[in-house]
Amino acid sequence: MVLYDDGSLVDLRWGSGPIVNALTASGLQTVVERFRESGLFTKSRGIPAPQVAMGFTTYRLTFVDGARSITVSAANVSSDRESRALVALGDGMLEAGTWLPGDAFAADGRLAHPYLARSTIVTSESVPLRPSDWTNWWQSLARISWPLSTPATQLGDPIAVADQPGRALRCGIIDGVAESRIRSALAGMAFDRTGSEFRTTSWILWLPEPALLRLTLRPLLPHEPAACDAATLPARPTLAAAPRPSLASLLEAGASGWTPASTKPELFVEAFEPGGEEPVAHVSYYSDGTVLFRDPPSPAVGIGARRLSPAGKAAVDKLLADSGLMGASYTEDVAETAPPHGMYTLVRDSVVLNGTDLGLHRRATRIVSLVERLVDPMSWLPAGSWIGDPDTVLPFRPASIRLDIELTAWSARDGVLIPVSNLRWPLPGSMSSFGKVEDPVYYPDNRSGSLSPDAALAIMRALASAGVVPEGNSTFVRYYLAGDQPETAVILGFFIESAGDWGP
Repeated sequence: MVLYDDGSLVDLRWGSGPIVNALTASGLQTVVERFRESGLFTKSRGIPAPQVAMGFTTYRLTFVDGARSITVSAANVSSDRESRALVALGDGMLEAGTWLPGDAFAADGRLAHPYLARSTIVTSESVPLRPSDWTNWWQSLARISWPLSTPATQLGDPIAVADQPGRALRCGIIDGVAESRIRSALAGMAFDRTGSEFRTTSWILWLPEPALLRLTLRPLLPHEPAACDAATLPARPTLAAAPRPSLASLLEAGASGWTPASTKPELFVEAFEPGGEEPVAHVSYYSDGTVLFRDPPSPAVGIGARRLSPAGKAAVDKLLADSGLMGASYTEDVAETAPPHGMYTLVRDSVVLNGTDLGLHRRATRIVSLVERLVDPMSWLPAGSWIGDPDTVLPFRPASIRLDIELTAWSARDGVLIPVSNLRWPLPGSMSSFGKVEDPVYYPDNRSGSLSPDAALAIMRALASAGVVPEGNSTFVRYYLAGDQPETAVILGFFIESAGDWGP
């Protein structure tokens, strides 16, 4: 929180970006007098605190009184008078509306307004990709009408990064109007907010070269110098850090794609890099010979499809039978002190196999070898194993999409949401009449139903038009809107339906 001498109270804690409340002259004076009368700001210091391993918060308050700038810190585990007083003062500033009188705020001052910076740091950096790398069409810069005369790849001037030679990073200063125009143009695209202040917003976007572009905006506070700060420069863009394609982009790209004959795969395999939480490879095999895999090259998005011929399917079945691993489940026992390792998983009916690449157990090593072949069937299947061109990747089109509509509690402190009334429901009927209530006793306001991909995409487009940003991936996505009732939110959750919980 930063309070300025014009009464602007800037709150940097919001995930949606900084917000501002406005204090009147009398409200500002009330706060200043409270700081002065506390007697805490005689000199800059840290008030000693007991040694505690965890479970505490440190408060640091800076009071600029005339020519003096005094910073005092304390922890909320301390019981001395000064520490308790400083913590109370800090908590009071975090919730100023709970103790300041109504006339301490300017008109509508209790309502948060977005912060518009006079100056904003902008950085851009692009790195080349291989033609075979996966793409996220939804994050393509070509999708938008770029709002500035300077191209996104040319914003700012080249800047060197210590200990990182060869980076093509640019950094410059734009005004708040240009920042707002960029944000409006990129509305609906996935972004990251970094730092405890939630000020820095970063987008990783695809360029047609092909290449990745990281574009970052950091609005400056009024007292901060309008200059590039080496301490806040973003990391180089990488595919590993890039946002996965959304379900909406998968449906968009798969309008004329391939739909497997069954909804549940016969078999799926996954491979994880050391320490990875997301699989680097996920491949599913279906009874009709369809093979679905994540991160396909363009033009497929999110999930790509190939089709095994009867001979190819027989070759896969023989590989499984010859492995001798399909009779029972097995999970390799790995000590917590083991070095970093990759994890390999195979699931078929009730058989679940998990092994690592540590090379400690023969059975685990065989699992790794089997999974490595199944995640890359193109590398070993003979000619005639595929229907059509084996190098052609088909877009995937799900058979149906499930939509769950949930009403839940939501505080303004959880984030600013777009009102549900802004959504124009594109289907016959209304959102309140969609589907059916699954549990009328405990969740009478929650509704669920199945949609065609086209109907699901129509709702997602309406949500994007309303400015709602999705959270999710290629198989599942949520949208949060402010409910009609106070302190409520409406959650629209879309996911690919399948018989069971595997998904594609």
